[in-house]
Amino acid sequence: MKHLMIDIEAMDDKPTAAITAIAAIFFNPETGEVGESFFRRISLEDSMSKGGTVSAEVILHCLRQPVGVRRLMFDDFLYDIEDAICDLYDFVNSNMPPLGIRVWYGCPSLRSAVLRTAMRKFVGDSFDYGNEQSVVTVNELAKSLGLNMESIIPNSGINNAYDQVVYNIKLVSYVWMYLVKIASVK
Repeated sequence: MKHLMIDIEAMDDKPTAAITAIAAIFFNPETGEVGESFFRRISLEDSMSKGGTVSAEVILHCLRQPVGVRRLMFDDFLYDIEDAICDLYDFVNSNMPPLGIRVWYGCPSLRSAVLRTAMRKFVGDSFDYGNEQSVVTVNELAKSLGLNMESIIPNSGINNAYDQVVYNIKLVSYVWMYLVKIASVK
């Protein structure tokens, strides 16, 4: 599988944001099949100690979340940011050469910049960032085709980056298969 959906939980809207979670799953948008998956919750304290920034806006957003979601930030087992980034690098390399991967993000302009900054700091350049794909663009395309993705694939029960990755894969795969189907009509 050459498509990799990634999401992170970032504590700022700058490329230097502290990361508190990383999720990634290989998938095939032509079939919706999913492959190997990766998820790490990361210590905010460690992420900040390694230069990660935090914004008041994101802190306020976190405080507005349900208790169960807020509690995740204080798990007993959280990874250090460097270990999590190295684990992600190893995960990607053990499944496919990183330069051939199509990397998907819900919002590439922010998520990619944050992850790229962290990866450069701990493992160097890892992905061919010209291969970035956008879930937002696919969702906009679906709307212009008249698809109501919120009713087709309900966006409920999303509490973390992993849940978001699973949802994004379903959305992208549905639209991809829909487009292939209508394009093959003779």
